[in-house]
Amino acid sequence: MAKTRVKLNIDGFNELRKRGEVESLVAAEAEKISDRAGPGFAVGVHQMGTRVIANVYTETAKAMVAEAKRGALSKAVSGGG
Repeated sequence: MAKTRVKLNIDGFNELRKRGEVESLVAAEAEKISDRAGPGFAVGVHQMGTRVIANVYTETAKAMVAEAKRGALSKAVSGGG
């Protein structure tokens, strides 16, 4: 049986990760997490190097309390609320 060789196109892969479609998908998933976490959480999306990064963070004191007392973001990431 012949061995199969695969050569990855790293430059193409990195370019794909920076496309607008990927940014939209990442932003949509971050929005879902923010919505599950509850009011007072916000989303930031930006390019970092060869990839798109999304952050969900607290924006209000009430959200900070929800995160500190109940771990709202951790629950939201795992699909809880």
